[in-house]
Amino acid sequence: MTTYSLTQKQKDALDFIAGYIGKFGKGPSFDEIKDGLGLKSKSGVHRLVTALVDRGYLVRLPNRARALALPNEGRDASSDMHLVKALKLLGEAKTARGWLAYVNLAIEHIEAARKV
Repeated sequence: MTTYSLTQKQKDALDFIAGYIGKFGKGPSFDEIKDGLGLKSKSGVHRLVTALVDRGYLVRLPNRARALALPNEGRDASSDMHLVKALKLLGEAKTARGWLAYVNLAIEHIEAARKV
């Protein structure tokens, strides 16, 4: 990947988005980015996100809400989303019987991640 220098606002946006993904397992909405960076409009967020995508620092996942992800070398970012879903499913189980059902769903997401 070619490295591009980022403006301070772009660095701030990337740090915010990466932190949000790390904390919640999904990308922030444009409103959340706007509020998190103290911007006045979503058009500014759109410009920042587009610049980060164009430079390869972010990936837009097709046909999804909150479709921002961090790229990983050698893997498609959508495979990470499958793994995140699998882990969240395991965390939602309340009983042993429920846990088994969630394990089966998690396995489906892991297998989907391998195919990506």
